[in-house]
Amino acid sequence: GDTNPQWRSGEYLRRWMGCEMRFRFPVVKLLELDVETLLLERPENLFTVVVAAHRAAQGTKGNERLRATVYLAKRLFGLGLSREAALERLRFVEWIIGLTTEQELSFRSELKSYEKEEEMPYVLSFERIARQEGLKDGLEQGMERGLEQGLVRGLQEGELNVSLRQLRRKLGGVSAAQEAAVRSLPVERVEALADALLDFTTSDDLDAWLASNS
Repeated sequence: GDTNPQWRSGEYLRRWMGCEMRFRFPVVKLLELDVETLLLERPENLFTVVVAAHRAAQGTKGNERLRATVYLAKRLFGLGLSREAALERLRFVEWIIGLTTEQELSFRSELKSYEKEEEMPYVLSFERIARQEGLKDGLEQGMERGLEQGLVRGLQEGELNVSLRQLRRKLGGVSAAQEAAVRSLPVERVEALADALLDFTTSDDLDAWLASNS
């Protein structure tokens, strides 16, 4: 998995008090694999996605990583996999390439447009995060208030927390008044905010949106 094309460590050696143990083994360097051929010939094999994501993480930086992630996501969606299988692979791709927060927002926007064009209703990364956080909160609250109510409340709280976290990172901070206004939004407006904030550049954009959606 290294980046040095000259290094091939195919031997393990131990010496101690005149004794020697030598173990030789075959080596496959991921750097030498043809990722495009792998994706075409063995698309059903999860390891092909592992290799492609690993190589993208090694050989890209900045917005190149965003483009590589979008490319791999589209390839995954075009393989005819089940929804669960595609999401499993996409989750790994996102994790191993490691996009910045700004890149994740752009990735979410690009992929959402692609899904609409191709009529592929996959759940995107931030929506998964919201649901996962919401499920955790919901289970805790369900112990006291009933499982059904707790899950609903937890999902809503998770969506709020994710939206606020995105706003803080995108705008450089959120005032107490703005946070209170966001937390007072009805559920459907929180979902609308998650989409709208992709276009925000300053706190004034958030204030204007809140004024028209409160």
